Amino acid sequence: MRIFGHLAFSRDGTQIVSGSADNKAKVWNVSTAMVKSVLKGHTRPVTSVAFSRDGTRIVSGAEDGTVRVWDAATGLQQSVMTNDNVFASGMGLLFGSLIGWRSRVVENGKVRRRQGREASVLKGGTDLVISVAFSRDGKWIVSGALDPKVRLWDASTGLLLSELEGHRHKVASVAFTGDGTRIVSWSYDGTVRVWDVGTKLERSVPKPARGIVKTVAFSSDGTRIVSGRLGGKLEVWDATTGLEQMVLEAHCEELMSVALSGDGTRVASGSKDGTVKIWDLLTGMAVGVLEGHRDHVRSVAFSRNGTRIVSGSSDTTVMVWDASTRLLLRVLEGHSKGVASVALSGDGTRVASGSDDGTVRVWDAATGLPLLVLEGHSNGVASVALSGDGTRVASGSDDGTVRVWDAASTGLPLLVLEGHSKGVNSVAFSDDGTRLASGSNGHTVKVWDAATGFLLNVLEGHRNWVGSVAFSDDGRRIASGSGDTTVRVWDLKPPSPFMHEKEAGSKTGWILSIPERNRLMFVSPHLKLPEPPCILLISPWTQSSTVQLGHATLGDEWHHCYSLPS
Repeated sequence: MRIFGHLAFSRDGTQIVSGSADNKAKVWNVSTAMVKSVLKGHTRPVTSVAFSRDGTRIVSGAEDGTVRVWDAATGLQQSVMTNDNVFASGMGLLFGSLIGWRSRVVENGKVRRRQGREASVLKGGTDLVISVAFSRDGKWIVSGALDPKVRLWDASTGLLLSELEGHRHKVASVAFTGDGTRIVSWSYDGTVRVWDVGTKLERSVPKPARGIVKTVAFSSDGTRIVSGRLGGKLEVWDATTGLEQMVLEAHCEELMSVALSGDGTRVASGSKDGTVKIWDLLTGMAVGVLEGHRDHVRSVAFSRNGTRIVSGSSDTTVMVWDASTRLLLRVLEGHSKGVASVALSGDGTRVASGSDDGTVRVWDAATGLPLLVLEGHSNGVASVALSGDGTRVASGSDDGTVRVWDAASTGLPLLVLEGHSKGVNSVAFSDDGTRLASGSNGHTVKVWDAATGFLLNVLEGHRNWVGSVAFSDDGRRIASGSGDTTVRVWDLKPPSPFMHEKEAGSKTGWILSIPERNRLMFVSPHLKLPEPPCILLISPWTQSSTVQLGHATLGDEWHHCYSLPS
C-alpha cells in the first residue's frame, strides 16, 4: 500500500489508521502490525484521517470531496458529509465523542452534513467555506470562509445562529475550546480571535499582523537570524529549528533595516520614525537611541568590530556613529536623493552608499571624505554591499541589474549581472567574497560567481518580492526575507541529500534519496516540509518541519546503505 496523505494514532496508542492513494483507509493493530479493518467507500485517494477521542470512530477526507465517518472496529461506514466537487483535507480537529473536521473547499458557500441518506445543508454567505468544526457536545458547528465572517450553526436544525464579525480577511481556521464555551479563529489578516459562544462577543484583543519581512541578518556564528518587519517588530529566530526566540516591539513605525554586531550580542534597527535603536540581545532591552536624521532611516550597518554604526536616510545623508557612546561622529553628504542602503568594509575603513539618485558612493570612514562616485545604473540603487576586503562594491538597482565595481581605486564597473526580470532589492557578498546573492521583485534569489558573473543558483519558493538577503559567515546558507511574510533559509551545499516524491504536481509526503529515489521517510504534507534547497521556512503563523539527515548515526550518506528488495 502506498501511504498518500496521513497517519494517525488512536488516543490509547493501540491503533493506527492510514490513508492511501488506492482510495482506502486501513486500521492497524500496533502490537501485531496486522490490518484490523479496511475502510472502503472513497472513490479518490484518501488525503487525511483521524480517530475520535474514544477511538471507536474514524474520520477520513479524500479527493472525491467527501468526509466519511467509520466504525473503527468493523470498518462500516456510519455517515457521509459531502458537497459537489469538494476537496477535503486537513482533518484532525477532534473534540470529545463527536468529530470536528476541516474541509479545504466547500463550494457555493454551503456546508453539508449528512447522516445515512438524509442531509441537511447549512446555508449562509456566498463565499467558499475553508474550515469547519464541531463543538465537544455536538450542539454547534462553526465555519470559516473566504469572507471575513465566522459563522455559528445549530448542528441539529442547520439554522444559522450568529455571524461573528471582526476579521478583515478570509478566515482560514476555526476551532472550539474543549469546554465548548469559546471559538478560536485565525485569519489571513494575521490575527487570532477568541469569541464567547454564549454572548457572541469577542473575548480577547486580536493579535495584530506582524507585516511583511523587510530585512534579515545572520549572526556571525550562524545560530540566529534576526528579521525586521514593516509592522515595527524585530524578531530573533533559531537558525536551525526556526523557533522564535525573541520578539521586540522595536519601533512605533515601519522597521526598514537591521544589522548585527560582529559578536552577535547587539542589533541595530533603523525605522521610518527617523531613529536608529541599539538592542541587547541577551536582555531584549534597548541600550541606545541614535537621533539626528530628519527622515526615514532606510539602512543600517555595524562595523565588524562593533565600534561603529552607519545609517542611511531619505534625508539624503549618511551618518557614522560611535556604537558605545552613541555620539554622531560625522555626516556624509553628496547624494541628491534619499539613501536607500549603506555598507561597511570588513576593516571598517570604507563606507558605501546607494541612493535613489542612481549613484553609488564610496567614502573614507575616518575622514568622511568622498573617494568614488559610481555611475551606470539607469534607476535608483536599492542596495549596496562591500566585499570583505573592501576592494569591490556590489549594487542592486530598480533597473533590474546587479553591478560589481572596483572600489579600491578606479571605480570602474567589473561586472554587470543581468538575469532578474524585475527590480533588485538586496545584494550581499559571501564572507570570502567569492559569491554574490541578490533578491528581487521577481520573487527569486539568485547566487552569482562574484569573479566571473556566472549564475550559480536560482532559489525559488517565495510568493512575493524578496526584500533582503544575507549569507551565513561560513557561506553555506542564505537567509531571505520576503513580502510573503516569511523568512527562508537556503542550503547552498550541493547536492541536496533528498527530494520530494510528487504525483500530479502534489507532494505525496515521501522524501526520496538522490539519485536512487528510494523512499527514506514519510512526512505528512500538512507539516510543510520545505522543498530543497530551502531547508527552513520561518513564519509566525506558518509552522514548517525540518529534516536533518546529517543527524543520522551514519551521517549524510546513510541513505546509500540500503536498497529495495528486488
